[in-house]
Amino acid sequence: MPDLAIATTAALIAGILFSVMSVSFFFRTFLRVREKFPVVFKEGYVMSYLVDAYVWDPLVPSTVRREYFLYLSCAVVAGGSFASLFILDESPVPAVLFGAVSALGVIQTLIRWVKYRDRL
Repeated sequence: MPDLAIATTAALIAGILFSVMSVSFFFRTFLRVREKFPVVFKEGYVMSYLVDAYVWDPLVPSTVRREYFLYLSCAVVAGGSFASLFILDESPVPAVLFGAVSALGVIQTLIRWVKYRDRL
């Protein structure tokens, strides 16, 4: 197996693995945080958007906030892995898109860490 094929396979496996981990951490966080949602927002699509607002509430346990931070970190690594995969595959458009989304994820994760590091 050539080195490029090994690197491509590793990037694909890493991307899939970190995507699954990210979804798992988000779902676990979501199940714990939705107890704090107002009654009006207990159902519907808006619930997943409220996680970021309510996870930092002081009444939410710090372990849940750490899982949310792990979700953000795994999502960034997954996006970076897929960007690397497309770079190795010489597909510039998806590589730029995944790279841009990963860069935005890094910025969001760093902002959350700076803003709420005392609650982690």
